Amino acid sequence: MSPNATSSSTTPAAKSMQVGLWIAQAFVFFAFTVFGYMKLFMPIDQLASMWVWPGRCRPGSFG
Repeated sequence: MSPNATSSSTTPAAKSMQVGLWIAQAFVFFAFTVFGYMKLFMPIDQLASMWVWPGRCRPGSFG
């Protein structure tokens, strides 16, 4: 079997599209991670001003 038979032939445009999608995926991952940690460590008073349920639930009432 020749080495060329196993390699995939992609055009430069397709390769740049793949690279662009990977960069966009990494950016979305980074954004969701940062915003998730911001919500995780936000005080309950600030969360209660945005949503109703954090003010109604006491810490430790889920278990």
